Amino acid sequence: MTRFRLVTVLALGAVLAVTMTACLPVPLGDPAASRIDPALAGWWLHEDATVKTVAVIYPHDERTYVVHSVGYEQKDGGVSRKSQALCKAWLTDVKGRSFLTLEPLAQRLPGETGGKVYPVFRLSRDGGPDALGARGVRESFPALKAAKTPADVAAAIARDVDHADLYGEEARFRRLDPARDAETIAALSKLFE
Repeated sequence: MTRFRLVTVLALGAVLAVTMTACLPVPLGDPAASRIDPALAGWWLHEDATVKTVAVIYPHDERTYVVHSVGYEQKDGGVSRKSQALCKAWLTDVKGRSFLTLEPLAQRLPGETGGKVYPVFRLSRDGGPDALGARGVRESFPALKAAKTPADVAAAIARDVDHADLYGEEARFRRLDPARDAETIAALSKLFE
């Protein structure tokens, strides 16, 4: 797994650190102008050889989500939390493509002096309603380096929306169905305690 793909999985899933390569210094879009897609709400699981992440996407209001995600490992017959993140999130359409912007809530705390970061992901729903793909937008993409406002970010992405170098590798998530995956959800719920 490449470093960028690992960062993408962890960013959407669990670790939202200021050192991530998928973070932009300004957000894409405006949460006040966004609308949620109810189909994104629920439990989403990503597992590969090196990373295991569960993300719960909650509609917060008609415009935004709360994303609570945990990176975990399986050991001794159970699961153990490795990292977690709590974010505000919103959707933005750019040339017919859906993007999810995350705002880590920790950076809203009083006295927070670090620079703000906004992981941004291009979403795909290839594979049906229970599949979600996420490709992190690379902050190092040349057109984004000069972006100072959300409008600048949107314009830069719009110009190169289909340019492969704008994105990292895709991380695939599958929706956990409350009936079919009840045991898995019960086990993973312990990670959020």
